[in-house]
Amino acid sequence: MNKSIKITLNYIFGPLVFLLLTYSLYRQLKQQEDIAGSWWHIRMGWQYSLLMMVLLLMLLNWFWEALKWKYLLKSVQRLSLSDAYKSVLAGTTISFITPNRVGEFGGRILFVEDINKPKAIALSIYAGLIQLWVTFLFGIPALLLMQNQSALQQSTNTLKTLFTSYPLLLFSFVVAFLLTVVIFKFYFLLKIFMRIKWVERRLSFLQILESITTKEMLRMLLLSVFRYFTFILQYWLMLKLMNVDVQPLMSFCLTAVFYLLMAIAPTIGLLELPVRASAGVVVFGFFSENILGIQLAVFGIWLINLVLPAIAGSMFMMKKKLFK
Repeated sequence: MNKSIKITLNYIFGPLVFLLLTYSLYRQLKQQEDIAGSWWHIRMGWQYSLLMMVLLLMLLNWFWEALKWKYLLKSVQRLSLSDAYKSVLAGTTISFITPNRVGEFGGRILFVEDINKPKAIALSIYAGLIQLWVTFLFGIPALLLMQNQSALQQSTNTLKTLFTSYPLLLFSFVVAFLLTVVIFKFYFLLKIFMRIKWVERRLSFLQILESITTKEMLRMLLLSVFRYFTFILQYWLMLKLMNVDVQPLMSFCLTAVFYLLMAIAPTIGLLELPVRASAGVVVFGFFSENILGIQLAVFGIWLINLVLPAIAGSMFMMKKKLFK
């Protein structure tokens, strides 16, 4: 990609999309009836205990990921749980400025010895694929359940009916199938590709994935599921805090669909916030007219789960550099 195209994408296209999405959110708020009343209900029903629970669940969320990273990395390098926690938070900092947070490994490998970094990158990407697979594992059934909801069938909003369309469902099945093959049959795929000399020379570090046992894989899956349900619980609590009245079971389905959409949608940095808010309004708007509450809930989770850990991760990165 030449320099002029990069400048166009970074300094013109990105900000333009951000402004358009922000304006779209503003229009959605303007269309809500009695927005002042909605804000009053949020203020009157505010519970600091719910906010504290969401914050504690954020710590638990990253604890699951740190534990997963510690176990996965042990065949390459021993990390304490504390260093593993710092490592994943540093990864959050780097991922904040990369599309769909794919650059997470860039921060994690700061806590890994230079000789082990290529293998650590492979393991980090593998861990991310497992978490993504879990998102599709629960998101697809939720998507199927949502298609039978009367609120969806009666909706005339094209945007609202789009996310349960069959092309999206088919695409989700295809991605889930590919992820299943890559995660559970990686050894066979690697043997095939390693027959190509060019691949063998440049991607030999991927052979570390052959050392992952079935027991370790199941452990990674279990920790990923724990982390996923931590996400779900956080959203339900935040929606309650913002006076968005959704039943727990329905909240689970809606949040699962929401995370599925976010896994598919291309996002980067600050652009992720309006995309998240728009997707939140589309999904949760089926069962609540409190658009303000939905947007505030999405913003709250984004701030707590991503921004705060990214700030903490940046501090750990600076300390790592200073004391290296």
